[in-house]
Amino acid sequence: SAAALKQCCIDPVAGKQVMETLMDAPVAAAWVKQRVLQKLKDDIAALATNRFGWHVIRKAYDSGTPKERTIVVKALAKKERRIAGSTQGAKLLKHCKVTLFKKSPEQWEAATKHSGTKKRKALLDGMLDDLNAVASSSKRTKSG
Repeated sequence: SAAALKQCCIDPVAGKQVMETLMDAPVAAAWVKQRVLQKLKDDIAALATNRFGWHVIRKAYDSGTPKERTIVVKALAKKERRIAGSTQGAKLLKHCKVTLFKKSPEQWEAATKHSGTKKRKALLDGMLDDLNAVASSSKRTKSG
């Protein structure tokens, strides 16, 4: 139920970690994440102002598909004034570019697509650099 999912998101012990992991899940679990977001969409504003719940919403936004990001940002935009009143909420509004979304959804879509691609490329480049470093040090150890 939506209430149980919301409770998991604000549980500081284990629920938040489970929900964050789910929101960061690979594409194979995308249908589960979409169903959870659909159930939580009426609670996104409340979660955005909670000191634990806002992490789950940020994770859902950061790793979400364009459709999932739109669900999150629409929910945040509806309650922007209320959300902006909390420290966590204000950070989340800025991170999700809610002001840009309200001004121009097309510009928001272009900006979020571009930033997501840059972040993924930087992450992959970093991982490749790490792998190359490990491989080269491994070769030196074997030959030395």
